[in-house]
Amino acid sequence: MIEHVLDLGNQLKKELEISTEFVVDSYKDLLIVGMGGSGVAGDVLKLVMNETTPINVEVRKSYGIPKVTADRKPKCLFISYSGNTEETVEAVNDAIQYNLDWSVISSGGTLLDLAQKHKKPYVKVPSGLQPRAAFGLMTKAVMHFVSSDESRKYLELCNKAGDYINEALANQSANKLLEHALKISSELKKITGALGINLIYKTSFDKANRTSLKGKRGMGLEKSLPIFDKIRKEVGLPVLTDVHTAEQCAVVSKHVDVLQIPAFLCRQTDLLIAAAKTGKIINVKKGQFLAPWDMANVIKKIEESGNKNILITERGASFGYNT
Repeated sequence: MIEHVLDLGNQLKKELEISTEFVVDSYKDLLIVGMGGSGVAGDVLKLVMNETTPINVEVRKSYGIPKVTADRKPKCLFISYSGNTEETVEAVNDAIQYNLDWSVISSGGTLLDLAQKHKKPYVKVPSGLQPRAAFGLMTKAVMHFVSSDESRKYLELCNKAGDYINEALANQSANKLLEHALKISSELKKITGALGINLIYKTSFDKANRTSLKGKRGMGLEKSLPIFDKIRKEVGLPVLTDVHTAEQCAVVSKHVDVLQIPAFLCRQTDLLIAAAKTGKIINVKKGQFLAPWDMANVIKKIEESGNKNILITERGASFGYNT
């Protein structure tokens, strides 16, 4: 994943394939349907639209289109990186049934087939990535739909952002990571402070679940803890980080405010107990292999270890292989 994160600038600059005679007609009501990592791009578009236009924007992350929504006759934008997301495909079929105006963002699959069949506008992004790894591509894609007169401006802003990110990464070196962390956390604090949003700064010392042995995992525990301390002291932000073993909990807890349990470790009893005994807030990411109600047992393990400062993060559910 790290290589895709580092490729964010190039993704934002990439010229994407659009349908022949691509036109976005004016509209006053926009319904965006997208799940998971694909749906995040819809959230980005909503933020842009809320800041720049009076257009009503709704982001839906579920099956289909309710009739009460369809009765508003919104313009619809369906986003699925694979093009085969079940919930989003159902929503497209509902849009066809309700005779709504709609467009698609996808790398292929059923969504792109439907767009081409019904001669609807689409933006095609390159395939072969995980949806979250395609964030830059999907962000660039949604900017085509801001409005017919504003989209070019935002596409150009994506290009400029890509140049900035690439320049920043080119100048980055190991001894500048502290400076970088302080700068990013400080800027985030300014932005969220102005918006009245509480912020917890998430950072990692070890990305321990890399797909490849060649993947970069981070600075490691020893070098990262002083950076956590500076973010808390100099920037004044609470810090959250993942722990992967029971032994790490007591050490890391002295340098952060929230300990996070990775999704694939959410049932590891020794890890949960060790984290609980630090007295810190514990954020447990729900494993995709668990049903939501199974998290009750996870919560119980932490509570029975003397800690009721518990947060739970939804990570979706897997239904079969490679989902």
